[in-house]
Amino acid sequence: MKPCAYWLDANVFIQARNGPYSFTLVPPFWVFLSEQLEQGTIRCPKIVYDEIISGNDDLAAWFKPRREKGLCYHPNETVQQCFGTIADHVATKFKPHQACEFLIGADGWLIAHAMNGDGIVVTQESDRSHKSKIKIPTICKVFGVQYMNTYQMLAALGAKLG
Repeated sequence: MKPCAYWLDANVFIQARNGPYSFTLVPPFWVFLSEQLEQGTIRCPKIVYDEIISGNDDLAAWFKPRREKGLCYHPNETVQQCFGTIADHVATKFKPHQACEFLIGADGWLIAHAMNGDGIVVTQESDRSHKSKIKIPTICKVFGVQYMNTYQMLAALGAKLG
């Protein structure tokens, strides 16, 4: 069964732009993402949009005209309830400073949007690095939310970049 949407973390865009899929080296990557936005396959919560456009760089310039295409989803009531469930878990299972850092960022909202349906979180985070920080995969596992990295998403969507 195809998921409702792939919910992309800011690090997917930032690492792609700064690394293997820069705008000048691999333009087909960005064309592919634009096509997926048009189809409603990939999405971002508003908080990710806000984070990216605050950079005021080429990535922000790419994001801004695609705001209404899926890069700026506002949380509905169900997403807010999902976030509340995530927040309760994080607040009771982790140290206060870890919970605070996690909850002020986009990570919890990203997971909450995916929980609200059959979405998949796409992130470059690994639950094996930076043990002092709460990682997206760790929380996804707790709530049974699927997650994958950029390369897995590209394969799942049949991207042809060459």
